[in-house]
Amino acid sequence: MPEGKDGSARTPRSFIRRLCLWLLAAGGLLALLEIGLRVRYPLRGADAVPSSAPDYSCELVTPLNHQRITPVDRWIKLICHPYMTYKNLPNQTTSLYSINSLGLRGPEFNPVKEPDVFRIIVTGNSATFGVGASGDQNTLPHRLQEELNRSGLFPQRVEVLNAGVMGYLTSQESVYLQLELVNFNPDMVIAYNGYADFFWPAFRTQGCLRPLDDVGQVGYPWAFYDLERKLIEHYSRQRRSFSTRTLAILQNLFRRTFLGRFLQEKSGVGSTRPEPLLGPALLVPPDPPLGGGPYLLNAECAEVIVRGYERNLKIMSDLATAWGIRLVLAVQPELGWKRHPSPEEGQNRKRVVADYPWYEKAVADIYPQLVTAARRVAAEAELEYLDLSQAFDAYPDTVFVDCVHLNDRGYQLLAQFMAGRLANRAGNAQGKE
Repeated sequence: MPEGKDGSARTPRSFIRRLCLWLLAAGGLLALLEIGLRVRYPLRGADAVPSSAPDYSCELVTPLNHQRITPVDRWIKLICHPYMTYKNLPNQTTSLYSINSLGLRGPEFNPVKEPDVFRIIVTGNSATFGVGASGDQNTLPHRLQEELNRSGLFPQRVEVLNAGVMGYLTSQESVYLQLELVNFNPDMVIAYNGYADFFWPAFRTQGCLRPLDDVGQVGYPWAFYDLERKLIEHYSRQRRSFSTRTLAILQNLFRRTFLGRFLQEKSGVGSTRPEPLLGPALLVPPDPPLGGGPYLLNAECAEVIVRGYERNLKIMSDLATAWGIRLVLAVQPELGWKRHPSPEEGQNRKRVVADYPWYEKAVADIYPQLVTAARRVAAEAELEYLDLSQAFDAYPDTVFVDCVHLNDRGYQLLAQFMAGRLANRAGNAQGKE
């Protein structure tokens, strides 16, 4: 039996006792350090968002049993689709939003339109879905329904359905319209879009500083890119050894402590910044900094973005004509359109530019071209185009929570503006008759 320095025998039991005392002492020291740091340093939570906007994060779930795939529990669940890439998972209800049995945000509705109902479907991306709104009743489609019913513009009761899906491009929007939305027999479809068609290709090319050929076609749903990556990571984790998975769990638990987050924030290692635009951060190859040189837009890249957007709007126009649906085009307002931004909106703009140094120049060069393309499609197909560029000119308070999503007041003001424009067009049409 081994002996100690004093000649006494050391038993395994005494060694275990000493080990436990050391572990208790170490645990107590860490607990005191955790408490001391919480008292001494105000640290923002790892999942906190600087703005007051509600959390509209999303995740991908498996098609069969709807098992969560993304490593962090998110809000909105998306399900894979063979033609639309993904869509809203039906039957979701939280304190922030509800998605009905048909996959649309809002309450249940009768798929068979009643005779006394004028049905409008608003298509689009997260701005249509209502990112920034505090609930279903404050989204643009719901507010628009209230305004149109209040105005008496249509003799029937107006029903506005929210067909927005997070990150949708117009390429996905047109397929959604053809495969599912036409089955609801809408009288009018408002295609409220544009920003995602600008942002995702611009994001992949640093604001069109290089050709799109380097990263793929413009029509690819880049919002799905992150979900694909997380799907691969999910199955990679399942194939790891037990010891590797255990270590990963312990690391994740440590990162959730105040001490772990404090060390990450002070060192910058493993820290993350919340994305101010369209969803979680994407894993992309690092790009060289823009530096102090002039911004040189790749004209071919911008042309591909605009051409793809215009092509998709024409497809939607042809579908609407074939089905006898009244199609209205509306490009989503961008924060730069607001004549008098509030101080909070100015800070949001600075945060976006800090994350994306190319953003200011790219949105000024490319986004107006999308507006021109939408106007051109509307004129050629004799469709209605709603010009929303002046929607917030008379309102200096905060309505944007980032560069495209609105708060409750913003969606209400936009709905009033859109209802007024629709009423003016209806009056002009009656005058011509």
